[in-house]
Amino acid sequence: MASALKLEDIAAKKVSLGYSGDTSRLAYVETSNKLEYLIGGWNALLNKIYVISFEEDGLLFMGINMVNQFTDNDKFIPLSDLGVISYKKSKFINGRLMFNGEKLVINSADGKSTEHIMYTFLAIAKWVKNDLPNVHSAINNYPTLKERMDAKNTQPEIKSSSNSNLSDLRELKSLLDDGIITQDDFDRKKAELLG
Repeated sequence: MASALKLEDIAAKKVSLGYSGDTSRLAYVETSNKLEYLIGGWNALLNKIYVISFEEDGLLFMGINMVNQFTDNDKFIPLSDLGVISYKKSKFINGRLMFNGEKLVINSADGKSTEHIMYTFLAIAKWVKNDLPNVHSAINNYPTLKERMDAKNTQPEIKSSSNSNLSDLRELKSLLDDGIITQDDFDRKKAELLG
């Protein structure tokens, strides 16, 4: 089996999944139990430990087992399905005292949030520490949820029913309540939705 700790095996795994063999933005992450709740339809993610490749257009989760061998539990989650992604140095993550980890917070587009342990170094995998600045940069350079919503709103949309408009209005209200969009943005889009 391929080792999730060797860059050449990770590159080969990514290529086998149809992605580039770039290994410069990888993170070794222990997920919380809430991951399945956060990602809902992405229920194929059942592992506890993943190598995550921070791709330009989303996150590629590659499941690994307790002996750091790849499983076939892999899933790509596009940025359009995600909300805010952030990281933060923290000594306590999910109730555990950590000296070699950061809190990785992944939000779904509808605001559900989960906290995970993103390791900052592993003695048996130097790439974890080496890739960390690139992972931080990738997260910092992802478009914000507001920027993604603005881009989506500039594309022509065809709504098939008023139920869809009400659903969109509820989603916009949630974004307003979370401070992601302004009152003016909300009012403008509400006027468009209600005709």
